[in-house]
Amino acid sequence: QLNLNTETVGDIYIPLLDNKDIEQIIAFLDHKTTQIDQSIEKQRTLIELLQEQRAAIINEAVTRGIDPEVSMKDSRVEWIGEIPAHWEILRMKNIGKVNQGLQIPIDKRYLSSEGDAKKYITIRTINSPDSTQYYIKDAPDSVICEKDDILIARTGATGQIVTGVTGVFHNNFFKFEYDRSLVQKNYLFQYLSTPRVVEYLLLVAGTTTIPDLNHGDFYNTNIPIPPLKEQQQIVQYIETETTRIDQEIAATQKEIELLGEYRQALIAEAVTGKIDVRDYALED
Repeated sequence: QLNLNTETVGDIYIPLLDNKDIEQIIAFLDHKTTQIDQSIEKQRTLIELLQEQRAAIINEAVTRGIDPEVSMKDSRVEWIGEIPAHWEILRMKNIGKVNQGLQIPIDKRYLSSEGDAKKYITIRTINSPDSTQYYIKDAPDSVICEKDDILIARTGATGQIVTGVTGVFHNNFFKFEYDRSLVQKNYLFQYLSTPRVVEYLLLVAGTTTIPDLNHGDFYNTNIPIPPLKEQQQIVQYIETETTRIDQEIAATQKEIELLGEYRQALIAEAVTGKIDVRDYALED
């Protein structure tokens, strides 16, 4: 508090209670807040389980498909396991190529989007949207991405997959120009975003202080390829299921917020005498 002094503090009123009343209030609040905290913890555990279920649904869909009756075959890739018999296993080098981003000097970055200047896409602007945004002029086409492109973070946030952005991308990224006759964008995005693939990319990027994913290791990454029509069906299934789970997560997070507000209100009402806890019997 600004300008808080001893006179101001001395003028604050505080209710006086006898020791028995104080003990009853403390016992009441200890009991009730413990119950609330336990409920909050259960809700947080539920969110963790829902997030795990969400990840499992995506991983299952992009590696095993959505037909439980389909015949399977060995992918011959240990971390992928079996895939539907009619799918192919290809390497990233078989379906596209990468373009490295650029490290733009500070004096070549602008704070406004005048003329043809494009947003400078960095790890910071992706993960901290409120950070300072820079713009780049006259960038070569090879480092410009559109909303339908896919960027892969090679260092700084190795394995992070980004799409839906437009601008000039930083040297920490490379753009994957994929063959759209072989793979559908949203299927590729979902596959690359699965925890198993991200873990693999981190592994091959190295265990140094700052992992750095090189083009060769990315090119050697395997991907199951269903027919294009089936890729679209898989994406639609994932969107339906993840939307349902995301709604459950949002509802659970709201419940946690309400429980937190109830906890604070209960404390305030008990210590100011708005609720009488003298005859309150503690429940088991």
